[in-house]
Amino acid sequence: MPFSFILQSPLPVQFESLKFIRRNDLNANIRFSIAIEALYAQLNGVWGTVSRLANKNNVSRTFIYSLVSSLKEASEFLFSGAVTSSVSSQSRDMAIQTMLSLRMEGGL
Repeated sequence: MPFSFILQSPLPVQFESLKFIRRNDLNANIRFSIAIEALYAQLNGVWGTVSRLANKNNVSRTFIYSLVSSLKEASEFLFSGAVTSSVSSQSRDMAIQTMLSLRMEGGL
């Protein structure tokens, strides 16, 4: 009598689409303080801070590095010295002419 059996995975496939769970106990203030402390440690060469923060807050080191990256990106945007305008003077003049023509047609 031939034996037939179906191989099944012992683990259910429950985490296929689940990548992470946003924790409610890590609000924006806590995330910001984690990012500041980790960035401070990076800038001053303090070893072990990211691992300590990861253990203390029960998060991954990758998560902390992503917070630091986001903080760096935001600070570069906020505190960059170069402020450039992408609007040329020709576009500005055309916009003013359009606004004035609409004003004259408006009848207010």
